[in-house]
Amino acid sequence: MGYHKISQFGCSNAAFFTGYFALAHGLPSHVSVRKVLQALDKKALAHAFGQCFNA
Repeated sequence: MGYHKISQFGCSNAAFFTGYFALAHGLPSHVSVRKVLQALDKKALAHAFGQCFNA
């Protein structure tokens, strides 16, 4: 799944997301989504998910 698709999903579900999050500047663009996902420590994220599902 590409960053554009993730952004499109957000836009298609904007009412849901704005109901749960204070998005003062609106939904993030595909560029922002890419930057956040690329900045994540993938090993730490995999470990955290493993801890959640193996608990």
